[in-house]
Amino acid sequence: MSKTFNEVLLANHEYSNDFNKGDLPMPPGPILTYMDARLDPAIYMRLS
Repeated sequence: MSKTFNEVLLANHEYSNDFNKGDLPMPPGPILTYMDARLDPAIYMRLS
């Protein structure tokens, strides 16, 4: 794996260890997302 990918995984692990739900509503509210299928996220994250 790339150095950047390992750094992202480490940062995610550290964040998840300290994550506190705080004032988030239960259950979570609706989530709106958008994805353009023409884009390859791996290219932008330099994973391929």
